[in-house]
Amino acid sequence: MVDASGSIRENRFQIVTDFVQSVVDQMEVSQDRVRVGVITYSDNAYIQFNLNAFDRKDDVLQVNWLLCWIRI
Repeated sequence: MVDASGSIRENRFQIVTDFVQSVVDQMEVSQDRVRVGVITYSDNAYIQFNLNAFDRKDDVLQVNWLLCWIRI
């Protein structure tokens, strides 16, 4: 879960996504190992991608830039 609310300013959201990338980079992502999903939240929660969306770490890391800062 990633805080994307107004309390996390847009310029700081990049720091948050960099942290998410560094955590995922340390994991052994695969279908039979670690699974990764991302939910961002503000006033509402948004599923960015589900646990079964990716089988490889590289795929998860490539999609990380798609996470958008949500200001509601």
